Amino acid sequence: MKLLAPLLLALSLLSDSSYGQEAAAGESTTKHEYQSDVARLRKIVIESLYSHREVFLRELISNANDAIEKLRLTALKDKTIWDGSAPLNITLQLIKGEEGSDGKLIISDTGIGMTPQELKTNLGTLAKSGTSEFLAKAEESKTSTGNGNLIGAFGLGFYSSFLVADKVYVASVPPATPANPNPVQHIFSSSADDASFEVYQDPRGNTLGRGTEITLVLKKDALEYLEEEKIKNLVAKHSGFASSFPVYLHTTKVEEQPIPQDDLDTSAEEDTPKSEDEDEAVVEDAPEKVENTEVKTRSVTVEEW
Repeated sequence: MKLLAPLLLALSLLSDSSYGQEAAAGESTTKHEYQSDVARLRKIVIESLYSHREVFLRELISNANDAIEKLRLTALKDKTIWDGSAPLNITLQLIKGEEGSDGKLIISDTGIGMTPQELKTNLGTLAKSGTSEFLAKAEESKTSTGNGNLIGAFGLGFYSSFLVADKVYVASVPPATPANPNPVQHIFSSSADDASFEVYQDPRGNTLGRGTEITLVLKKDALEYLEEEKIKNLVAKHSGFASSFPVYLHTTKVEEQPIPQDDLDTSAEEDTPKSEDEDEAVVEDAPEKVENTEVKTRSVTVEEW
């Protein structure tokens, strides 16, 4: 999945800034207890709701799509939040640990973003009238083969993150507005077995510009979701109805590329021994040039979206 050329720079910045999301030492953080219904919901999701946990990707892509659509619709009335030219898209990045025993999956969007209060309200509480109905249906459907769509139907798909992640970070920043000209990027963080969550200022600063970035620290038994082919297949399977905006996957590959002649000349000069007496002029017959048609190459890791 390749990204259009004008977007490469912006997304490469995203690639370089997806680390260091823990609160900085001495930085104030706000800890909140999950609403009781949320704790109950998370337990249902993690333990028994989804028979196929791969649907977490469908739910998170769907949420990202909704955030972008909200931005687009809001911009119809307020052009200051989006000028119509900045890209609207969803990106996926797979980061494998050095030892191969851990890794992260990062899902980002250029949507409406969230303020610190919205992070708390949208992710830590359930302010929907259908909560009780949902929980009742979820309890009844624990053994049902059709329960994979329950959370999506109730708009609560974020909690499917904990099917595959031990810890989740949600970095978000809303667009600048006259009322809030300098919005500050904040992080919501929580672990699968925590009864609480934290919201704090992102120590990396404003790396998103606008939108939301969800970082899933994958469980040991969920590292299959770091494989490019698997993610491509899942996106192809679900994005047709989960998103109306482009979804891009960051990939890497090793290519053999020709070594530039300037690099070869520099290397040859460094390998040529210098005369002990640089003042002594030595005149030698110029050797006949032998045309070398062999093209020297080197292995280069290429990243693309």
